[in-house]
Amino acid sequence: VEDGYERLSPRQSGKQAAGVLRPHVAPDTRVYAVEIYDQSLPFYLGRTVTLVNYEDEFALGLAQQPGLALPSLEAFAEDWVRPGGAVAIIQPDLYEKLTQQGLAMTLLARDERRALVKKP
Repeated sequence: VEDGYERLSPRQSGKQAAGVLRPHVAPDTRVYAVEIYDQSLPFYLGRTVTLVNYEDEFALGLAQQPGLALPSLEAFAEDWVRPGGAVAIIQPDLYEKLTQQGLAMTLLARDERRALVKKP
């Protein structure tokens, strides 16, 4: 059982994702989780993330502090293009959709679960 976990853990953990994103994250860089939330990413990155179009277990907290999230993909697109650096974790099919719609993103890494991108 442990051998199976060791093989799956890199795929499930945010450790590798944080390793890819970290070189692109300065203290003022915005970090987004777009329609996906990796529980361990904030821990390994040492940063909070802005949730985009995602509530799930955060619904109660976001009702109290809605400024910690963006409610829609449209709000994300507007926030993404404002001045300053930004990185995001996003589902691969959604990455494709947003780039086809003209949202500029540089792909850093991709697997079947997530795409890691930065603002060009």
